[in-house]
Amino acid sequence: NPEEPQQPRVYTYEVQASFHHDSEAFTQGLFWDGDSLMESVGMYGSSDIREVELDSGAVLRQQGLQQREFAEGIVKYRNRYYMLLWKVGDGIVFDEKFNRVG
Repeated sequence: NPEEPQQPRVYTYEVQASFHHDSEAFTQGLFWDGDSLMESVGMYGSSDIREVELDSGAVLRQQGLQQREFAEGIVKYRNRYYMLLWKVGDGIVFDEKFNRVG
């Protein structure tokens, strides 16, 4: 009957694997880049961009932000990382070595 509401679909999931992660890191953005995870970590005074080894959770490299900057989402486009900053309507552009270029 078209007038009867449809029941919502129920989905299930199964955890395939779990990995180590820095419990002090407040992940705001996360994506794969080759064999590594690229992560933006947000918190005033401790925000950063980092490359993380998936299997061990080890931070391979990172670049901290200024005290007043709170990292949000991150994406890579044409060999640049673009990071949004919370509440300020701004962002940061990093090169592949995590140097600020914009």
